[in-house]
Amino acid sequence: MRLFYALEFDSETKDLLASLQEDLVSYCPKAHFTRSTNIHLTLCFLGEIEGQFIPLLNEILFSLEAKPLHLTFNQLGLFPKRQGDILWLGIEDNRELMALQKELAYKLTSNTFLLDDQDFHPHVTLARGVKCKKLPAFESFTVPCEKISLMHSHQKLDILTYTPLFSKQLEYTSPLQKDILHDLLDAPLHT
Repeated sequence: MRLFYALEFDSETKDLLASLQEDLVSYCPKAHFTRSTNIHLTLCFLGEIEGQFIPLLNEILFSLEAKPLHLTFNQLGLFPKRQGDILWLGIEDNRELMALQKELAYKLTSNTFLLDDQDFHPHVTLARGVKCKKLPAFESFTVPCEKISLMHSHQKLDILTYTPLFSKQLEYTSPLQKDILHDLLDAPLHT
Protein backbone atom coordinates (compact mmCIF):
# COMPACT_ATOMS: atom_id res chain seq x y z
CA MET A 1 0.00 0.00 0.00
CA ARG A 2 1.24 3.49 -0.86
CA LEU A 3 0.96 5.50 2.36
CA PHE A 4 1.64 8.95 3.76
CA TYR A 5 0.70 11.11 6.74
CA ALA A 6 -1.08 14.36 6.01
CA LEU A 7 -2.90 17.26 7.55
CA GLU A 8 -6.44 17.32 6.19
CA PHE A 9 -8.52 20.45 5.76
CA ASP A 10 -12.17 21.06 6.54
CA SER A 11 -14.66 21.52 3.69
CA GLU A 12 -14.63 25.32 4.00
CA THR A 13 -10.85 25.41 3.54
CA LYS A 14 -11.03 22.97 0.61
CA ASP A 15 -13.64 25.21 -1.03
CA LEU A 16 -11.38 28.23 -0.52
CA LEU A 17 -8.42 26.41 -2.08
CA ALA A 18 -10.61 25.20 -4.98
CA SER A 19 -11.61 28.82 -5.59
CA LEU A 20 -7.94 29.80 -5.72
CA GLN A 21 -7.35 26.99 -8.23
CA GLU A 22 -10.16 28.36 -10.42
CA ASP A 23 -8.46 31.76 -10.36
CA LEU A 24 -5.22 30.13 -11.54
CA VAL A 25 -6.68 28.30 -14.55
CA SER A 26 -6.12 31.28 -16.85
CA TYR A 27 -2.42 31.37 -15.84
CA CYS A 28 -1.88 27.65 -16.48
CA PRO A 29 -4.71 26.44 -18.72
CA LYS A 30 -3.23 23.02 -19.53
CA ALA A 31 -2.37 22.09 -15.94
CA HIS A 32 -3.90 19.14 -14.12
CA PHE A 33 -5.41 20.64 -10.99
CA THR A 34 -5.63 18.60 -7.79
CA ARG A 35 -9.19 17.46 -7.09
CA SER A 36 -10.53 19.28 -4.02
CA THR A 37 -11.18 15.95 -2.28
CA ASN A 38 -7.44 15.20 -2.55
CA ILE A 39 -6.16 18.53 -1.20
CA HIS A 40 -3.93 18.01 1.83
CA LEU A 41 -0.55 18.91 3.31
CA THR A 42 1.88 15.97 3.37
CA LEU A 43 3.83 15.61 6.62
CA CYS A 44 5.73 12.38 5.88
CA PHE A 45 5.66 10.21 2.77
CA LEU A 46 6.20 6.50 3.45
CA GLY A 47 5.85 4.96 -0.02
CA GLU A 48 4.96 1.29 -0.40
CA ILE A 49 4.30 -0.29 3.00
CA GLU A 50 3.16 -3.84 3.76
CA GLY A 51 -0.22 -4.17 5.47
CA GLN A 52 1.30 -5.81 8.56
CA PHE A 53 2.71 -2.39 9.57
CA ILE A 54 -0.67 -0.60 9.58
CA PRO A 55 -1.32 -1.18 13.33
CA LEU A 56 2.07 0.32 14.22
CA LEU A 57 1.49 3.31 11.92
CA ASN A 58 -1.89 3.85 13.58
CA GLU A 59 -0.24 3.67 17.02
CA ILE A 60 2.31 6.29 15.93
CA LEU A 61 -0.49 8.53 14.65
CA PHE A 62 -2.36 8.43 17.95
CA SER A 63 0.81 8.97 19.98
CA LEU A 64 1.34 12.41 18.42
CA GLU A 65 0.78 15.33 20.75
CA ALA A 66 -0.39 18.35 18.82
CA LYS A 67 -3.02 21.01 19.19
CA PRO A 68 -5.08 22.45 16.32
CA LEU A 69 -3.02 24.55 13.94
CA HIS A 70 -3.63 27.81 12.13
CA LEU A 71 -1.74 27.88 8.83
CA THR A 72 -1.18 31.03 6.82
CA PHE A 73 -0.85 30.51 3.07
CA ASN A 74 1.35 33.28 1.73
CA GLN A 75 3.05 32.28 -1.52
CA LEU A 76 2.71 30.43 -4.81
CA GLY A 77 5.64 28.61 -6.34
CA LEU A 78 6.73 25.97 -8.83
CA PHE A 79 8.77 22.81 -8.40
CA PRO A 80 10.43 22.21 -11.79
CA LYS A 81 9.61 18.91 -13.47
CA ARG A 82 10.45 17.69 -16.97
CA GLN A 83 6.81 16.95 -17.89
CA GLY A 84 5.55 20.24 -16.47
CA ASP A 85 6.04 21.90 -13.11
CA ILE A 86 4.20 21.34 -9.84
CA LEU A 87 2.29 24.42 -8.68
CA TRP A 88 2.29 24.72 -4.90
CA LEU A 89 0.83 26.96 -2.26
CA GLY A 90 3.33 27.72 0.49
CA ILE A 91 2.87 28.37 4.16
CA GLU A 92 4.29 31.06 6.41
CA ASP A 93 6.81 29.75 8.97
CA ASN A 94 4.92 27.86 11.66
CA ARG A 95 6.78 26.44 14.66
CA GLU A 96 3.92 24.17 15.73
CA LEU A 97 3.68 22.60 12.27
CA MET A 98 7.44 22.06 12.10
CA ALA A 99 7.44 20.50 15.60
CA LEU A 100 4.60 18.15 14.63
CA GLN A 101 6.38 17.04 11.46
CA LYS A 102 9.67 16.57 13.32
CA GLU A 103 7.96 14.50 16.05
CA LEU A 104 6.26 12.32 13.44
CA ALA A 105 9.49 11.81 11.46
CA TYR A 106 11.37 10.91 14.65
CA LYS A 107 8.75 8.33 15.70
CA LEU A 108 8.73 6.79 12.22
CA THR A 109 12.52 6.52 11.92
CA SER A 110 12.74 5.21 15.51
CA ASN A 111 10.49 2.38 14.35
CA THR A 112 12.75 1.66 11.33
CA PHE A 113 10.59 3.33 8.67
CA LEU A 114 12.72 4.96 5.99
CA LEU A 115 12.04 8.57 5.06
CA ASP A 116 13.76 10.62 2.38
CA ASP A 117 16.51 12.98 3.50
CA GLN A 118 14.96 16.09 2.00
CA ASP A 119 14.12 19.03 4.21
CA PHE A 120 10.44 19.50 4.99
CA HIS A 121 8.93 22.33 2.92
CA PRO A 122 5.26 22.55 3.91
CA HIS A 123 3.01 23.19 0.95
CA VAL A 124 -0.22 22.15 -0.73
CA THR A 125 0.03 20.87 -4.30
CA LEU A 126 -2.50 22.77 -6.41
CA ALA A 127 -1.64 21.44 -9.88
CA ARG A 128 0.75 19.27 -11.90
CA GLY A 129 1.95 19.56 -15.48
CA VAL A 130 2.09 23.34 -15.18
CA LYS A 131 3.68 25.40 -17.94
CA CYS A 132 3.50 29.06 -17.06
CA LYS A 133 6.04 31.80 -16.68
CA LYS A 134 4.21 34.12 -14.33
CA LEU A 135 2.09 33.46 -11.25
CA PRO A 136 -0.37 35.99 -9.89
CA ALA A 137 -0.05 37.74 -6.58
CA PHE A 138 -2.69 36.92 -4.00
CA GLU A 139 -3.62 38.05 -0.53
CA SER A 140 -2.41 35.69 2.19
CA PHE A 141 -5.03 33.92 4.26
CA THR A 142 -5.12 31.79 7.40
CA VAL A 143 -7.02 28.53 7.81
CA PRO A 144 -7.59 26.12 10.70
CA CYS A 145 -6.24 22.60 10.59
CA GLU A 146 -7.57 20.15 13.13
CA LYS A 147 -6.98 16.69 11.69
CA ILE A 148 -3.99 14.50 10.84
CA SER A 149 -4.47 11.25 8.93
CA LEU A 150 -2.65 8.19 7.69
CA MET A 151 -3.55 8.27 3.99
CA HIS A 152 -3.68 5.58 1.32
CA SER A 153 -2.83 6.73 -2.21
CA HIS A 154 -4.50 4.53 -4.82
CA GLN A 155 -6.39 4.46 -8.10
CA LYS A 156 -10.17 4.19 -7.92
CA LEU A 157 -11.87 3.90 -11.31
CA ASP A 158 -8.62 5.20 -12.86
CA ILE A 159 -8.72 8.33 -10.67
CA LEU A 160 -5.97 9.09 -8.16
CA THR A 161 -7.62 8.96 -4.75
CA TYR A 162 -6.33 9.67 -1.25
CA THR A 163 -8.29 7.77 1.38
CA PRO A 164 -7.75 8.29 5.11
CA LEU A 165 -7.17 4.95 6.85
CA PHE A 166 -7.04 6.49 10.33
CA SER A 167 -7.52 10.07 11.49
CA LYS A 168 -6.78 11.90 14.69
CA GLN A 169 -8.38 15.17 15.70
CA LEU A 170 -5.82 17.66 16.96
CA GLU A 171 -7.01 18.77 20.39
CA TYR A 172 -6.14 21.23 23.07
CA THR A 173 -4.85 19.57 26.23
CA SER A 174 -6.76 22.03 28.41
CA PRO A 175 -9.50 24.66 27.98
CA LEU A 176 -7.01 27.30 29.17
CA GLN A 177 -4.67 26.45 26.28
CA LYS A 178 -7.51 27.10 23.80
CA ASP A 179 -8.41 30.43 25.46
CA ILE A 180 -4.79 31.62 25.42
CA LEU A 181 -4.38 30.76 21.73
CA HIS A 182 -7.60 32.54 20.77
CA ASP A 183 -6.52 35.60 22.79
CA LEU A 184 -3.18 35.63 20.95
CA LEU A 185 -4.82 35.28 17.54
CA ASP A 186 -7.29 38.06 18.28
CA ALA A 187 -4.75 40.46 19.79
CA PRO A 188 -3.39 43.27 17.61
CA LEU A 189 0.25 42.93 16.59
CA HIS A 190 2.64 45.36 18.26
CA THR A 191 5.87 46.31 16.56
